[in-house]
Amino acid sequence: MPVVFINASENDLWSDSNGIYIEGLGSGENWQGLKANYFAGVKIPIEFQYYFNGERVLSQNAQMKVSGGGSRKQPQKSFNISSKEPFNYPFFKSKSITNFNSFRLRVSGQDWRSTLLRDALMHSLIEETNIDYQAYQPVVLYLNNKYWGIYNLREKFTKHYIRQNHIDVAGKIDILENNSQVKSGSNKDYNRLMDFVKSNNLSDSLVYAQLENWIDISNFIDYYCAQIYFANTDWPGNNIKYWRSQTDTSKWRWFLHDTDLGFGFAPIWSHPGGVNHNTIAFALNDSTTTYHNQAWSTLLFRSLLKNAKFKESFLSSFAFHLGNTFHPHRVVNHR
Repeated sequence: MPVVFINASENDLWSDSNGIYIEGLGSGENWQGLKANYFAGVKIPIEFQYYFNGERVLSQNAQMKVSGGGSRKQPQKSFNISSKEPFNYPFFKSKSITNFNSFRLRVSGQDWRSTLLRDALMHSLIEETNIDYQAYQPVVLYLNNKYWGIYNLREKFTKHYIRQNHIDVAGKIDILENNSQVKSGSNKDYNRLMDFVKSNNLSDSLVYAQLENWIDISNFIDYYCAQIYFANTDWPGNNIKYWRSQTDTSKWRWFLHDTDLGFGFAPIWSHPGGVNHNTIAFALNDSTTTYHNQAWSTLLFRSLLKNAKFKESFLSSFAFHLGNTFHPHRVVNHR
């Protein structure tokens, strides 16, 4: 595997006052009220080097911060790596992109304690679909010259990612997550979309025709087929990301993100996953009592299935993916 060397100040990593890797004095707090330095989101300067086949192919100054949610508590943590000077190197075999403003060194989230590759596998399985996915390259990391284990080098979902993967995108870009929370741009158009869905009968062909100009239906269907097949129990009320460019012809698209609780992995605090999990019912649940599939998160899918054209497209697409994209022989033998 390629090897990454990251060198940083020992103080920036390990000091009680501001070391980003440790609990320390608790300079940051997460959504559960837990306090630790690694929740503070502080960036530190680093020297980044990348070796391929024993040869150093990239060396430059960059910045690093600890990333992830609850996985920040793990002994091996994930990082966001960024730089004002692009990283000019083709990290990923599945894409022809040769420069990156940022990327992630990821330990597969909650799956760190299990396979280290579950999320990467699911993303690589849908490379030929109409879903925006994060490319993957396994690497070995040395942190301040100490072996730090296996990491997943992954694309990071940003405006730069969108422009690199969709070269025809023009104008400003709206990036939202979960319940229309703004990461970039604005949520005004998406909120108008959801108001339209709530106030109209989607079984009407004229109403659905308007949605076809508002939503990338093919992308949405592929995205739901994948999430349901993966039996992702940390979704759809969580880990949703979607985007559009602020142009008259742009449509909303969904981005596969954080599927660590798919393919049967289920921590004790999560819903049971695996082949026996009824993920279609999970994605259609209109209950507001569960965190992972609240009514707002299933509304669009529930509403679209009222339309016969969408329902037929969804069923035929799912049948295709089960016989091709997710055919057992392909999945089991996937490399």
